[in-house]
Amino acid sequence: MRDAVGHLEQAVRLDPGDRESRALLEVLGAGGSVSEGSALKQQLTDDTFVTMSFGTVCLEQGLVDEAAQIFLRLLGRDLSDVRARQGLEEALRIKTQRRKGS
Repeated sequence: MRDAVGHLEQAVRLDPGDRESRALLEVLGAGGSVSEGSALKQQLTDDTFVTMSFGTVCLEQGLVDEAAQIFLRLLGRDLSDVRARQGLEEALRIKTQRRKGS
């Protein structure tokens, strides 16, 4: 994951307007950890709720950061997991839209 963070940091330095890279860097920048204020912090630490289904529920409920965390952890297990990648992309898209005020 450190390599990914390094590449994203370089991408943001080269193009500060790249919102997708900045959003992904924000999610990955803290080592993929959920913020201390998140109600899901404890549950996510033991992998019990790190499932595609729970990630989808979080996304549907507007818990975008938590959903992104779950999808990242799933991708950490299997980089070829297409559904987890799509879930992460959706979470980042929503997060970017919220920043734009859409």
